[in-house]
Amino acid sequence: YRLNIGANAMVAWSVPDTRLDEVAKELVAMESISHCYERHGLDDYNLFTMIHGRDKKDVEDIINTAVLSLGLKRYRVYWSERELKKTSMLYAEEDD
Repeated sequence: YRLNIGANAMVAWSVPDTRLDEVAKELVAMESISHCYERHGLDDYNLFTMIHGRDKKDVEDIINTAVLSLGLKRYRVYWSERELKKTSMLYAEEDD
């Protein structure tokens, strides 16, 4: 799904805690979503996804599909303007 990507957006979703696992599973099953994290601290927005599409309209269509299929009413969209740095995650092992 990484070919022909021209638009990216991080979407902050307000999901009831009782539906968090269900909604997260449905969102990560969507091919255009690459990241899905539970986070707290931005009002009542507690689930964050990274959505990729061919263009802005494509990403908006993906968001609307999620809104309609999952009944999500509150969300914020943060559009990527440019990629600053792309590196792989480095993990350190704990010393026993």
